[in-house]
Amino acid sequence: MRQPADPPQTDDEPGSQPAGRWRAVRTSVTRRREHLVARRLSSPLIDAGFQVSEHNRVVGAVVLSGAVAFRLFLFLVPFVFVFVVGLGVYADATSAQDAARRGGVSGLTAEAVRDATTASSGFQLTALVLGIFAMLWTAYGFARVLRTVSALAWRCPVTHQHRPWIGPLVIVGFATGSLAMGRLFDLIRQELGVVGTALTFASVILIIAAVLLVLVLLPHASGASWPHLLPGAVLAGLGIQALQLATVYYYAAKVSNLSERYGGLGSAVGLLGWAYAVGWLFTFAGVVNAVAFNMTGGRSFLALLPGRRDGSLSSGAK
Repeated sequence: MRQPADPPQTDDEPGSQPAGRWRAVRTSVTRRREHLVARRLSSPLIDAGFQVSEHNRVVGAVVLSGAVAFRLFLFLVPFVFVFVVGLGVYADATSAQDAARRGGVSGLTAEAVRDATTASSGFQLTALVLGIFAMLWTAYGFARVLRTVSALAWRCPVTHQHRPWIGPLVIVGFATGSLAMGRLFDLIRQELGVVGTALTFASVILIIAAVLLVLVLLPHASGASWPHLLPGAVLAGLGIQALQLATVYYYAAKVSNLSERYGGLGSAVGLLGWAYAVGWLFTFAGVVNAVAFNMTGGRSFLALLPGRRDGSLSSGAK
């Protein structure tokens, strides 16, 4: 006897649930995007978000972030090497996690180059001299890349720098301050416990101020002053603080595992991933500041807040 055919499955039956859920997710995302697009003309903040996304694609933020990451990685290795060999920083760290807790990614890099401290004193002296030269040279290259990236984000020419030594000194000073601040807040956490941990979150203010100083020194629109650079500095500062916490409590263990499995190559991959995140934050900061400055016509970025739309704001909606 001929058996009746099985009825077709519907979205409510188990076999079709994954496909049905995927279609529901796509439909929901499409509707939300259409809703946001419809609100671009009435909401300057939403319009700014779309313009930042479009500007990211136009300037090639993904590629620029990679360039910053590569130069940052080249600078980070000799910088940490100089402090480990010359000053013995992190020499008493018991593990990668301990080094990361003290100095973030600098501590992780120190773990990779700490073997140099066991060499002879003559070799250490020669390596230290070469390390200082490499640190300053790579800092100069890193500063040049940051200037180029900022100019591309703002779509302004890269002017000749009359004092080219300022860039490398700022980079080295910024990195040294970050290392010292990490050590200081580690001591505060040890002495004050939970209260000290809460106080370390206040370091984000110092990070934002340092990022703002760097952005002020980088190329930007002629009419832009430090208040116009504050939105990008705040976003980048918060991102760097979050990256620091992720490095201490999660990323250090991952890099340590990579190093145990693949040696120096594993550490390099892990550090490059961290450097790319920092590069993206600085590129994103430039893009956000440029979009906000262009939309407000050089006025305060507070004009982009909800309820403050006026006819002088430049909209990217079509």
